[in-house]
Amino acid sequence: AVVALVHSSQLSTVRLLVRDTRAIREHGHRLLKLCHHANEHVSIRKITLASNTKQPAYLIVDDKGLLFRPDSNALSAIGYLDYRARVKTLLADLDLMWNVAYQDHNLRQMTM
Repeated sequence: AVVALVHSSQLSTVRLLVRDTRAIREHGHRLLKLCHHANEHVSIRKITLASNTKQPAYLIVDDKGLLFRPDSNALSAIGYLDYRARVKTLLADLDLMWNVAYQDHNLRQMTM
């Protein structure tokens, strides 16, 4: 789905904030490969310790859609198609966290 989104428009961007990159480093992930191939459209950053508070997981689509998982251990989530008021505040929080997050040098692609 992320590949289709990235290929659907040159303006598409995907920003992923993660707390822990250990599993990605040790076992790999298809999103990491996508980041290496479409690095101008897909980015992964690691949340700094200062902003690493226990936050729910969520996915924001455009400026109105929200997929919200309040419990990180649960497999279920709640989807909202038009939830602009909540999305606006989450986007502001995301932008703040994104600006202080960093690219984990362990996730860089090594080529020879």
